[in-house]
Amino acid sequence: MFAIKEINSRSDLLPNITLGYKIYDSGVLENKAVQSVLSILSGREEAVPNYSCDEKNKVVAFIGHLQSSSSLSIAEITGIYGYPQLLLPNSMSNKEVPRPSKGTGSGKNVAGASRSGNRRSRGGSSSLSNRPEQLNLNQQISYGAMDPVFNNKLLFPYFYRTVPDGSAQNEAIVLLLQHFGWSWVGMVTADDESSQQASMDLYKVITQSRVCIAYRESVGDFTIFKHSTAYRKVLYKIKKTHCNVIIFIGNTYELLLLNSILSDDLSPRKVVIILSLVFPGEIITLTTLQGSFWLMLQKGRIPGLKEYLLTAGPLKYPDVDLMLDIWEFYLDCSFRQNLFYRPCDEKDVLGNVDHSCYDVDNFCYTFSVYSAVYIVAYALHDLIFSYKRQEHLRLFIIQSSKVAWKVRSSDIQTI
Repeated sequence: MFAIKEINSRSDLLPNITLGYKIYDSGVLENKAVQSVLSILSGREEAVPNYSCDEKNKVVAFIGHLQSSSSLSIAEITGIYGYPQLLLPNSMSNKEVPRPSKGTGSGKNVAGASRSGNRRSRGGSSSLSNRPEQLNLNQQISYGAMDPVFNNKLLFPYFYRTVPDGSAQNEAIVLLLQHFGWSWVGMVTADDESSQQASMDLYKVITQSRVCIAYRESVGDFTIFKHSTAYRKVLYKIKKTHCNVIIFIGNTYELLLLNSILSDDLSPRKVVIILSLVFPGEIITLTTLQGSFWLMLQKGRIPGLKEYLLTAGPLKYPDVDLMLDIWEFYLDCSFRQNLFYRPCDEKDVLGNVDHSCYDVDNFCYTFSVYSAVYIVAYALHDLIFSYKRQEHLRLFIIQSSKVAWKVRSSDIQTI
């Protein structure tokens, strides 16, 4: 929302164009991610495959998903329609997003976008207006999928990303193990497809570097796995091996489960290397993980975002349905008729929330999303101005051919 608003307020990037968007929250569920894509393509909440029910708005880009498994499912659909999917190049991960100078096109990194009417629509795609029908971008951009499989351009010719692939992360793990002389490590992985694939790739790299893997165990959702026999099996394996280094691959829920396992383990403290999509505040509260390593994306600079987030509140964005639960969770107020929350007022802004709960200083995947939106804008900028240049070139060729014909005719008459 911040990036879209920033782009629409500029006159140099996409003049006379308003970007719109739709945002869908699919969480970590692949089926919801696929359903969201089908809804966007259909132009209505109830998806109608192979049909577009929205004549005014035409989608020309997608941004997402965070997980590799969901990104793969989405790419298989968007690839049919010719929508590329994008994640940020590593060279941009620690910089402020570059901005084209006035009147020039510098969109070299192609990204996903969409075209619609003049209005903005809530919800993860962008829209354009007042441009010729020939200007179709048709792209999809992922901001978190690191699976190296997406490097295969034969299978995924339209797939792009704003993060490096997992091979760089695996090499960093090996260097870390070699630096501290750790030659015997364990691996705990979430049972989702993305984490399992990442675990297999890392396992191959580690074993090739002459580091021994003591065990590879999978863990599931905290509420279900906690009381299962599999939980006791993982706990027993960690106790039995006396391995002091654990590599964890997964998300927040599985990390909470590992924290519970290590709390039940009375052996000496473990060093945990975390490869996860969790955020700093959630790690700080887990006492058994203090002193561990967390491999994270490099932070990027987003001017004005911190102030934007601190001043955000329900009165400022009353129509954003996606934020209703956020207001209730952080501000204890609600716009909906709710007996458990008081009505929101002008004093309810996120700047009043405890900073340990609401982090506005560590932008990791936030920067990847921000960059993905700007890449879409750059690609549109370059596409539009390229179209204009092509039109001028076409007219020049036509005029030149007429002049050349006249010259030849004159020469004939002279002879």
